[in-house]
Amino acid sequence: MFIPSIQSQEAPGYALHWEQEDNYENGYEMKFTSAWEVSFSLNGVVKNSYPVPISVEFSYEIEDEKTDISEGFEIEIDAVTVQPNSEETFEVNVFADTQICLPDTSCEDGEHGSVKLYGLPAYGVQDVLNLTITANITAQDSSVPTTEQTLSVDLKFEPKQSLSLWPDCAGVVEACDGEKSSATPIENHPGWDLKAGSEVDSYIIIQNRGNKDDAVSKLDFIVSGCPQLSIKNFESSYPSHNAGSELKFNDYSGSSFAVFYGGYAFTISPSSSHLSKTCTVTVHATSEGTSEVFSASFTVEVRSNAESTNDEDNSEEAAKDGGNNISFEESSSLPHVSFSLLLITVLSAAFARNRSN
Repeated sequence: MFIPSIQSQEAPGYALHWEQEDNYENGYEMKFTSAWEVSFSLNGVVKNSYPVPISVEFSYEIEDEKTDISEGFEIEIDAVTVQPNSEETFEVNVFADTQICLPDTSCEDGEHGSVKLYGLPAYGVQDVLNLTITANITAQDSSVPTTEQTLSVDLKFEPKQSLSLWPDCAGVVEACDGEKSSATPIENHPGWDLKAGSEVDSYIIIQNRGNKDDAVSKLDFIVSGCPQLSIKNFESSYPSHNAGSELKFNDYSGSSFAVFYGGYAFTISPSSSHLSKTCTVTVHATSEGTSEVFSASFTVEVRSNAESTNDEDNSEEAAKDGGNNISFEESSSLPHVSFSLLLITVLSAAFARNRSN
């Protein structure tokens, strides 16, 4: 007896998938276009097996977004029309400035206590955001029911190391307008006035302003135009991530900002025969994470022993304070050079979160 086969037919509908689905199985790593901004597009596909055209509109949701300390993500997804038994690509455009920006505060002027927040990342490499796209279809034909489907992807942050350097105000606190904190550079640093043959101890402050743990692997000082000026008493290098050179990521714990920085000691020492001159010193710090080199420059004003003074009392007092004039230049990234580093003490300053109610 012959029994005819019965072929089942799938019910018409529509389906979503990423155009490069295999590449997103482990998430999508967002690249920084400038500073801490991200800007990218993801392509999705809508497949329509209905016998009539359908219109698809999209909405989205991001989990674990830190909108309390940063500006939110901007996402645009245009609606698409998909013809019967065909498919159509849609584009998810994403933009965000992910640096710390407190509510009711200008991002450029934002600070917490003495910590300058502008330029600090709100997210670390350990943060993962889940983006979920919801598609809702509509059609003129009553045979097409109102339905929705979702599509999601984990968004990860590209690792980025960044060190900021500046000279400390140790020994001349009164001259630095009472600013005793090393958590931020001193604007218009008055510096010290140093006599030939004398010495002064100071610190270079190095702060981790990247989005992951880092360490200073090498430190070096380059003196320009003054062969008789020496920078000494600093350690040139450290073993990998030891307690002396480690700089933790400035993580936001949910209740405070923890800004980690190290104070690197060094001694400025002009010879006794040094002539009166303004000398430029550049300090280079190498990131252990990327071998990228960051720098800052300052000037040392040296007075020769032959230089006369009209105020012996002022000169003696300046010598006691161990002074010399320093002017700070913004730290910057340089091509990799071979350097050395010194003893660092990792400090942390915690500041209460400013949350908008």
